[in-house]
Amino acid sequence: MKQTGKFFSTVFTALYTLLENLLGFVFLALLGIYFALIFLLSYVGPVVILILLLWEWSFIGERNLLVSEQFETEDRIFQKMTELSFSTDVATQSVIVKLESPTRSFFEKPYIHEKVKEMNFSYFWSKLFGSKVSINTITSKQLNSFIIGNPPVEYTDKEKEFLKKWERQSENLKILRDGFTPISQLLVSLDNCTVQSQKDWVCQDQIPFLRGSHSYIGSSDNKWIIDYKERGSEFSNHQFFNWKTLWWFEKRKCNNFCFIDTVEDWNAKKAPSVKTYIKQPD
Repeated sequence: MKQTGKFFSTVFTALYTLLENLLGFVFLALLGIYFALIFLLSYVGPVVILILLLWEWSFIGERNLLVSEQFETEDRIFQKMTELSFSTDVATQSVIVKLESPTRSFFEKPYIHEKVKEMNFSYFWSKLFGSKVSINTITSKQLNSFIIGNPPVEYTDKEKEFLKKWERQSENLKILRDGFTPISQLLVSLDNCTVQSQKDWVCQDQIPFLRGSHSYIGSSDNKWIIDYKERGSEFSNHQFFNWKTLWWFEKRKCNNFCFIDTVEDWNAKKAPSVKTYIKQPD
């Protein structure tokens, strides 16, 4: 009995020590996180806010025209993120516009992303730790099947989802490719311009990079002026961004071009659900 009591006493002491050390570790970890947050809020936070303000007020980088355009083509809904920079010359009364986004690298190797609905915790977690499926894993399975006599390839649910997206990407690219700006025309000169300064100018001309129509574009007191008109479609809309930070977040969800939905699926999701009532027999 004494040996048994001693054994339980030793086990209890060991467990108590382990629990004590664990609680101590948790306490120290929470204390460390607390002081880290205090440091970030006290020192790093104001610096980040200052940099963002300088960036927004164009002390860092140029002030460009930022516009998101949603449009419909071939019964599919897409979004295009366009960024334009302007160079003005008072002496020559000229304005040069450069297409900054979509980027040159995009036109060299285009890819139509699928728009991200929400950039929440689940999205970032899936990007960091989600299943990594690529066309290489699909090709490897298909090649193995060919080597051993072409038995049916068994795909995982993630691989099936990837194949659907890959097929949709190819179809979307085929639809949009003819409307891409040629790489040789990413820099154009506007006509009929009146230039007073870098901040005050106007051109009675159309920018070829926008999908919507307009008859003039300019800047007045560092504010953009344009008579932009959308194409006639219920799925067409646009947004001009005054805040670069909001533009940055929207571009993370879409990149240069992105696919939103098919018109058929969009209408199906928006249609009210119809309930069927069955009359019970008396």
